Amino acid sequence: MMDLWTSFDRAERTIRIPDRQSVAVPKCFEAIVDHSDFQRLRNVRMLGPIHLVYPGAMHTRFEHSLGVFSSAAAYLRRLSFVPEFRERVDEPDALVLLAAALLHDIGHYPFAHSLEALHSGAFKAPRHEDLAAQMILGRLSSSTHGPSLGDVIEDCLGVPRERVAGIVEHGSSGVLGPVDRLLGSIISSAIDCDKLDYLGRDSYHMGIPYGRMPDRERLLAGLCVNLSGDRIALTEKGRVSGEIFLFARHLMFSEAYWHHTVRSACAMVEAAMADFLASARPSPDGFAALLLGMNDEELLETVRRGGRPGSEAEQLLQGITDHSRGLYKRVLTMSREREETEYHRAYDVIYQMNRPELAALRKDVLEVLRPIVKRTIEPHEVLIDTPPRDKDKLDSIEVIFNGPDGASAVPLESVSRVVRGVAVDFIKVVKKIRVFVSPSVRLSLSGQERVVEQALLELILSKAGASGEPE
Repeated sequence: MMDLWTSFDRAERTIRIPDRQSVAVPKCFEAIVDHSDFQRLRNVRMLGPIHLVYPGAMHTRFEHSLGVFSSAAAYLRRLSFVPEFRERVDEPDALVLLAAALLHDIGHYPFAHSLEALHSGAFKAPRHEDLAAQMILGRLSSSTHGPSLGDVIEDCLGVPRERVAGIVEHGSSGVLGPVDRLLGSIISSAIDCDKLDYLGRDSYHMGIPYGRMPDRERLLAGLCVNLSGDRIALTEKGRVSGEIFLFARHLMFSEAYWHHTVRSACAMVEAAMADFLASARPSPDGFAALLLGMNDEELLETVRRGGRPGSEAEQLLQGITDHSRGLYKRVLTMSREREETEYHRAYDVIYQMNRPELAALRKDVLEVLRPIVKRTIEPHEVLIDTPPRDKDKLDSIEVIFNGPDGASAVPLESVSRVVRGVAVDFIKVVKKIRVFVSPSVRLSLSGQERVVEQALLELILSKAGASGEPE
């Protein structure tokens, strides 16, 4: 791969991104970076409404994608010294990976994670991975001008667009061949370059330290290939860097991504989106094209104005748009860390509910609160926020030990109390269910917090045994 590294070292074009990072762009990647589909990512914020809590979090998918591209190159450089990797991966394979790293978020659109959280009922929001694959294959574009992204990939890199799309869409899953699974694990695994970049980058822009804890150089030095030859792993010396990596991710979810005020903003956006979609009923293809052509503010304005006058969406987004910040407030928080068993049980009852049951519970909460508030409460003034169900699922990290009888592999959690503790803590402490109310309702409940908590707990526990399968 010497020619590839020479193209990086001698690249005439570099792009400066925070924090004091120069991303080398070899000549063969310039047309991909300049393509309108990639440039579109300048208009897609990385963290959606989180800037309402952390004002610096205005960075974009464009910046992050360049960071992942640079980190993927660093992973490849390190792994090129590992014999088990070098004998499987050649320069065209490396180009496939670098293209996938650069384009892994090409299908992202404003508030994608909020819309994807609404995957239930009649409407299915487009998965950004699916859109990315279609864009890479040249079947979908945000622009009608110029060659397709797929044509540019094949003309400039000389690799099949199908391989790039497959890795972006499927990561390191079993639908890929062993070499592409190995490549995919570099951008989609427990210790991938995507997470390494966004943890540090999000942390920097949010002004918090937690995501910048990983020892990047030590992690890279500890990279190796698992015994099956189809995923990256860590050497024994890389074990501690793996522990720090997972702990940093845990802290970012606990103190940043799922901070209660962040979840309030996200819950407001998700509820507004759900109301808009139920009213507008856009066609999937038309809605995907609409999403790819908008920035964050344009989408919020479309959602706010697109429904009926005085709609729930309009009421909810008044607290986020119009240069105001009227975020909803907590009146009940449930988790498995509370000593009181009623909070545990209430958490489990709600966690098992499907979307129609949650909607019914929301109406019941309104009825419980009305006599306490002593005024009419509108439906949009109560939200029930449940944690995303897929974010606590992290692939295991294999640690490779070399002994007198040869190499052996063990899961990191089996040799690390830190990792075992993080896994338990994530479920018990980080994943919380909350009931939010509008600021005016919260003000009316002042001094009655305990009464409200008990009334809501009794309501939720009365639903035990009545819930169906979660959607």
